[in-house]
Amino acid sequence: MGILLKIIWFCQQAWKSIHYCLSLHLYFGKSIAAVPDHSIVLFPYQMTTLSCGLAGVIGFKNGKKEENPVDLNEFAAMVRTIEDNTLKGKTSQQQCFDENCLGGDALIDQIKQISRSLKTGRWFSQIFLDQKLQNRLSDISSVLRQVVQSETASFIKNIGYLNSEESKIVSRRIENLKDIDWCLRMELMDNIRKVAGLMKNFTEKVQPETVMIYRQINAVLNSIDRLEVRGRDSAGISLMFVLSGDEYSHFNQLADQNKLVDMIATRMNQETLI
Repeated sequence: MGILLKIIWFCQQAWKSIHYCLSLHLYFGKSIAAVPDHSIVLFPYQMTTLSCGLAGVIGFKNGKKEENPVDLNEFAAMVRTIEDNTLKGKTSQQQCFDENCLGGDALIDQIKQISRSLKTGRWFSQIFLDQKLQNRLSDISSVLRQVVQSETASFIKNIGYLNSEESKIVSRRIENLKDIDWCLRMELMDNIRKVAGLMKNFTEKVQPETVMIYRQINAVLNSIDRLEVRGRDSAGISLMFVLSGDEYSHFNQLADQNKLVDMIATRMNQETLI
């Protein structure tokens, strides 16, 4: 069963790669701005730029990647498959290992890939803005953590019934499950709580783009104590936004309503720190 899952997974990945390559457009001597998304341009033309090396030979225009709504049903089913194929669940210690133990490498790799994708881009925003998704993900993470804890104990107890190759396989799969558990608990759910803390004073409806900005701020704050900066005691972050005319007018209106005009003027007139 484990080999069959690996073959199916490999065929799916191969088909995705082939389909993506066949969907690309190929042009010669065209401007990158003038070609559609998902295009390769040989010797791209750039009116005001002289390119050298590989940049002058080939250019690529990637399209905006559409991200589907988060669906945790399949993800939960994968975790249940792991839960149904544990060492602890074996009735005979002498037969505690099989190829599908803990769902197999292909399934675990797929779960790891999904876990990593959930903490990035708009999927993070979708989960942040949907309390039901957060609760469901928290339940899935709790189940996975219990599996990791029980399987670690069962592995230590039954290691004498496994040969060296089986021990390596089980150990590797448990370590991968630990990585997934850490990704869901610390890199996703814990950061959602931190971003929520940064945005606690928001009174109006939050947009996904706003969540992504605060997620980036939180990423800097998470690592600012480890960054090599001058004057660590006064270390901080700078934010730069480019606003259209209408957005800037709206910003000034909000600043006036909240009586922030004088403070903004004072901060803008300070000497530049070099």
